[in-house]
Amino acid sequence: RIAEVKAKERRKAIEEILYTLVVQKFMDADISLIPSITTHPSGQVDSWPSEDEKLEKLHSPEAYEMIQSHLALLLGNRSGDSTSVAQISKLRVGQVYAASVMYGYFLKRVVQ
Repeated sequence: RIAEVKAKERRKAIEEILYTLVVQKFMDADISLIPSITTHPSGQVDSWPSEDEKLEKLHSPEAYEMIQSHLALLLGNRSGDSTSVAQISKLRVGQVYAASVMYGYFLKRVVQ
């Protein structure tokens, strides 16, 4: 039981460290994870300002191209259309997430 509790605490600590590193990366790139609410001429308040350019600068052009290729493979070439909605099961979401995490680790090692 003690080993279980310690393992759970270690996992939680690692999750928090990874989360902090991700948030720091966005902060370094001056990308807000919580957009400010501004008045839109149409009165719409649920739209976020586009951060695409800043997000693209998080990675090298080569890495960005590899990311686009990975997303196109996973999403069936719908990744360029931000308005499309894909029907996907929870199992498939988990598989896509796991594949993307593994791809992210691979990409990080290649870039280094």
